[in-house]
Amino acid sequence: MSARFFYCLVSIFGWRNSHEQSLNYHRFVLDLYWLAVDFLEKNKLHDCSDIKPRLVQGENFLNAFQDKNGNFPSIGDKDDGFAVAPGIAPKRFKPDRIKHGIRVFKKSGYTVIKSKNRVTFTFDHGPLGMAPLYNHGHADALSITLSKDDKEILADPGTYRYNGEPEFRRYFKGTRAHNTITIDGLDQAVQETGFIWSHPYKAEILKVAEQKDELFIKANHNGYTRLNTPVRHKRSILFYNKTTFLIKDTFSGEGIHDFELNYHLYPDAICSKNHDWWLIDNQGAKVYIKLLDKPDFFFTKGREDPLLGWYSPSYGTIRKSGVLSCKKRGYAKDISFVTAIRT
Repeated sequence: MSARFFYCLVSIFGWRNSHEQSLNYHRFVLDLYWLAVDFLEKNKLHDCSDIKPRLVQGENFLNAFQDKNGNFPSIGDKDDGFAVAPGIAPKRFKPDRIKHGIRVFKKSGYTVIKSKNRVTFTFDHGPLGMAPLYNHGHADALSITLSKDDKEILADPGTYRYNGEPEFRRYFKGTRAHNTITIDGLDQAVQETGFIWSHPYKAEILKVAEQKDELFIKANHNGYTRLNTPVRHKRSILFYNKTTFLIKDTFSGEGIHDFELNYHLYPDAICSKNHDWWLIDNQGAKVYIKLLDKPDFFFTKGREDPLLGWYSPSYGTIRKSGVLSCKKRGYAKDISFVTAIRT
């Protein structure tokens, strides 16, 4: 294999997969690049100084999501693949761990907040994936995740399997499996196969205001404008007092629809009602959550028909997990959800 062919092969493969809105594949592709760089430079076949700054950018991006153990949310598809082998990684740039701060990645479509009380909060306002097939992307527009003390609280449920379980495949990549709003029981885009999507949505940031340790961000997506009576979903998030998140979901459009808000919990988390708040406790890491309007959440775990409340810790494994849900029906302009999260 010539150096030129090897360099081009990894470049093409990396370019494709780094657009698929999957943190797992982002890690996989970065490691392929680092392997290629190490091979080419040690054998004096190519000077890779022109691409190294971009690889460093890729590492800094992934580092924003990681906890102290190097773990990150299971955003997008994940098959537990490695460029070398489990526990073995190529020589790569290692960024300093981000202890606290706010990062808004407008081009890739993610916002990450790390607070001083060891909370990591992510907000997805990016695209479905890379056109034209959108492989490995999940319909998770405006979804959030939250961990505390390096323990997952509000989780992205993961992938489970690519093949052999078509109903679970549809569930895990669908909108109801993510911490966002589902309208009329439909995904934000249309699943054509276990990998291919059609009618992709567009998500965009409408406003960002940041001051010291506080952030206000507003974004929307147009995934449900394909309906006969179109609806647009807008989510506003306010982070303040270094501990509190306010999430407001509003809608514009036509017709009467069914709206469903879901917050998926990590399987080990214990959920209980504490006065007006729901307490989520994962091995001592505690978060309080409540709806500021009615009706209240109801709790579901491991429902089979329809599927709701499942988590995949690794490829091919599945566990029951809790979900806090709220349903409303009405005209889009009359419906809203306001969630308070106290950490």
